Amino acid sequence: MKKTAAIAAVAAALAFVPAAQASGSGGDVRHFKGKPSATLPDAVRNLSESNARLERLLKGPVDDVAIAEIHQLTYTMENGLEKLRKELDTLAETLEHLHKASEKMEREKVLRHGADYLSVSRQVIK
Repeated sequence: MKKTAAIAAVAAALAFVPAAQASGSGGDVRHFKGKPSATLPDAVRNLSESNARLERLLKGPVDDVAIAEIHQLTYTMENGLEKLRKELDTLAETLEHLHKASEKMEREKVLRHGADYLSVSRQVIK
């Protein structure tokens, strides 16, 4: 019953999605916003939830409804990965500052950059 209700809900949502127009190799496809990932914790949570959902979808029958759901899910995943990439780029810069400060034995900078590094990295890596 739950599976039938879920399929009906997805089918109802997809009824409002225009079908892709197959015009050669580049047809028009419906685009979605996906869940936003405004912060690093948002990105980690959205990616974790999306990964779990994708895994469940891939284990079931990957029919047109499942593929449409996966397509919509990828927008949230892209948002999360983009935020994660930006945060990790900044984290790499912080690590480089920590590295250089440690080379020069600059205690105060080591403490500051080390704390900054840990405060961000622990949001992703426990």
